[in-house]
Amino acid sequence: MLLTKQQKYLLAVLEKLGCAEQRQIAALLQKIFAFSSIDDAVRVTNACVRQMQMGGLLQISDNIVSQCEEWAIPQRIEAIDVMLELSAAQPESFLCCGQTYSSPLFAWRTQLR
Repeated sequence: MLLTKQQKYLLAVLEKLGCAEQRQIAALLQKIFAFSSIDDAVRVTNACVRQMQMGGLLQISDNIVSQCEEWAIPQRIEAIDVMLELSAAQPESFLCCGQTYSSPLFAWRTQLR
């Protein structure tokens, strides 16, 4: 299956996080790929997820996307929400308590562009 840059990024995110809500993925895609609106990012996310689900690469349950055979963990979903909020959906660096932090978890994202 040929994958778009967005789909490759989505797979890389899920490899690192294990699972994420579709709205969380859309927020990341909007920032990473500079979509003009969240509606565009949601539309692309839905299309990517649907194609990848039909191709057997992902599973969706209650708007939570994960790689096949991974299980959603509620605490992980909440942690992703906090990370997105603190980083303004740019998780490679974020501000917390007056200090800027880097997240090696997302440092690889520039390689997928």
